[in-house]
Amino acid sequence: MKTLENLQKVSIVLMLFLLMIDSSCIKKEEVTTPGLNIYKTKGDYFLYVNTWGKKNAPTTYRANDARIGNLDTDTIYMGRKILISGYILSAENSVDDYFTNITFTEMVKYNDSLGLSASFPRDSVFKRVIDENPYIEFYHDDYHPRRFELKDTAKINQIIRDGELEKYFKRLK
Repeated sequence: MKTLENLQKVSIVLMLFLLMIDSSCIKKEEVTTPGLNIYKTKGDYFLYVNTWGKKNAPTTYRANDARIGNLDTDTIYMGRKILISGYILSAENSVDDYFTNITFTEMVKYNDSLGLSASFPRDSVFKRVIDENPYIEFYHDDYHPRRFELKDTAKINQIIRDGELEKYFKRLK
């Protein structure tokens, strides 16, 4: 009888232990880091804020934002890199974005002047849209984990030179 009670206790402890392990294990899943984009636009919008589709807009860029950098006293967005042949490499653009005439410098200065209490008005971003269909070409790499990062401009420039963009990136436009 005592052996049966001990066996039941051991079984309960073992089940609890297995439940604890199962609930605390981090299951290895596919990386969901957003893919990269390569695009060409009708105009030179490199220094300009884009909307995030037709309904959302960034409004909170500040000087201390990791996505913002300073180069010779000019504010630059670190999520874009210039490639050869007029292409731009981007971490945060989508094929549905619009471009505004708001520079990152303007938005950062405006937001930093407000302190942390407010940011650039979202409706003002959409009032300043200058191109609702800016892309001549747009390629997306949705491969997980990413095959390339923003720092891989030399590799991606070689892909462009070799005419192999569509081998690594899906053409959306």
